[in-house]
Amino acid sequence: FFYRKIAKLLSENDYDKVILEVNGSLFLTLKMKHNDKKYKGRYYYYLHSQAGGAYGCEDIITACKKVICVSDYIRRSLPEYMKKMEPSQLAVLPICMDWKRFHPNQDLEQVQRLKDKYGILPDEKLVLFTGRLNPDKGIKELLEAFKKLDQPGVKLLVVGSFFFGKDIHSSFKQEMEALVEAIKSRIVFTGFIPYDEMPLIYAMGDFAVLPSMWEEPAGMTVIESMASGLPVITTCSGGIPEYVNEQCAVILNRDEHLVDNIAISMQKLLNNPALCKEMGEAGRKTSEKYNLDHYYLNFMKIISQ
Repeated sequence: FFYRKIAKLLSENDYDKVILEVNGSLFLTLKMKHNDKKYKGRYYYYLHSQAGGAYGCEDIITACKKVICVSDYIRRSLPEYMKKMEPSQLAVLPICMDWKRFHPNQDLEQVQRLKDKYGILPDEKLVLFTGRLNPDKGIKELLEAFKKLDQPGVKLLVVGSFFFGKDIHSSFKQEMEALVEAIKSRIVFTGFIPYDEMPLIYAMGDFAVLPSMWEEPAGMTVIESMASGLPVITTCSGGIPEYVNEQCAVILNRDEHLVDNIAISMQKLLNNPALCKEMGEAGRKTSEKYNLDHYYLNFMKIISQ
């Protein structure tokens, strides 16, 4: 029903540009009613994750005016049938966030109220993790590394939940609960946090640990942390290395030493406030190019060519 409805809208109207996002099945709306012929040279494929199946639309997809990828990693990971496309058909458009909202200078009273809410004492250091609590995001590796820290006055704030806020129990969740049992007094789980509250959450932290275990297309939480003035400990995963550098982040390999290296990196930042400050400032500066204005101008440039 949805595809027929969209196909009808495309057929009955004459849009300047048509942008299809991620799911190759959406190209069925162009296949119907010969919309691919009507919009030849005016339709685009936007990929903020790896492209999946083509649903019999390979020729329509490869005739796109542009395939817009959120990282060069996604561009390099196109399926085989898309690799015959001309280089001029491929573009990289980095993701963006509201750089004016995510910044280090949040309202101190509001930040303190949040710290009070979560039981963070004034003299405690706070390590921050944000993201869905699933194996891909590296929460297990972080918890194992945090258990290795032998330093008082440090807490880990875990921001996120399973499946976007739904209280769903799973074997992985039970595994995590068992993992933190011995150190649960040092870890705070916030559960799901509405997005408009996230700038204050970031302002609570001293640094962020985001050890993605899958090939992350880009990494929104990484650039939000950087914009908030936080050093980042992350992994060499997917497109993440395209967004960070060694001045603002510790980039670790996903190997058998990862847990130990996360622990070592956390210890180094905890023991070196000056380094944290330096990396935070570098991250804030680096993140500026991922603001909304730059994204809009780059987006318009791509679809105007």
